[in-house]
Amino acid sequence: MHYKIKITGGFVGFARTYEGETDISLTQLKALQRISKSNLGDKKVFRDGQQYNLTLTDNEQVYTLEFTEQEIPQDLMNLISSLKGG
Repeated sequence: MHYKIKITGGFVGFARTYEGETDISLTQLKALQRISKSNLGDKKVFRDGQQYNLTLTDNEQVYTLEFTEQEIPQDLMNLISSLKGG
């Protein structure tokens, strides 16, 4: 599965991008499907908060997720941490 993570915002405002290939378990994939379906509606942008933009491509299925640091699910934060190496 191909992934691209872009983290923007924060106090300093430097954007960071992580991109690559990874294996994701069936459990994680099902969680992403649930999150992507519930990831609708208005987003609140906080002045010094970080914005997480995650795009995952599995064959022809594309998952695009956007969260602020206040609303990102812990499971997704754990996945992002493992993908970016810590």
